[in-house]
Amino acid sequence: LVVMAVVAMLDHNLAPGVPETRQDRMLVSVDASFYSEDGGICCGGGLPLYDTFARGLAGAEPLSIFSSVRLIDSYVEGRKIQSARKHTDADFWQILDFVFIEGRPYSAAEVAGAAPVAVISRQTRERFFGDQPAAGRTIEADAQRYRVVGVVENVSSLRRVPYADIWAPYTTIKNPAYKSGLFGGFNAVVLASTPEARAAISEEFNARLAQIDAAEFGSRLRRHKVDAPFEGKEQ
Repeated sequence: LVVMAVVAMLDHNLAPGVPETRQDRMLVSVDASFYSEDGGICCGGGLPLYDTFARGLAGAEPLSIFSSVRLIDSYVEGRKIQSARKHTDADFWQILDFVFIEGRPYSAAEVAGAAPVAVISRQTRERFFGDQPAAGRTIEADAQRYRVVGVVENVSSLRRVPYADIWAPYTTIKNPAYKSGLFGGFNAVVLASTPEARAAISEEFNARLAQIDAAEFGSRLRRHKVDAPFEGKEQ
């Protein structure tokens, strides 16, 4: 009975379902690792890694680059609220099928313009505003103010790609260092044109990684191996 309950829980949280309704076409790259010939290692892919080498892959449709989640604090009327924030681009909302109960996702123009906007989860709306609507209102998180443009249904923390409490454009990241360097806290998800196209997409991306000259990005790993493969999402 216990095993059945655990399997049912994992199936509910990890199997194809909102917002990961197209897992048979999704490829995800997380936890990039960089190895030098002397055994040194650096982990975490930077935005330029995916922006430079993962775009234009044959058979790939939208590509989204997004950050890992980070816990941040807010204070509302003396109450501390801790939220998981994720920074994304606009294509994130095209690949993943979130259920919007208010408003809309932020647009490519808002990302390009570093607009201080955010999408929040139902639970986050309740924490900040109780049973009141949130779209058009402002929240403060991690000493940044965001205008809420949308509210979505809660996402399980077991769904690593879509999960967060607050989603904001990556261009609103305070430290500009995210714009350069192979290393960082970014990941990528791509939607293949067909399930069968995924293998070729992964092979082409790996071939591109093998040609990386880390020195061009200011890396000390001048002779290296990069491991950041795209992997299938279906369970």
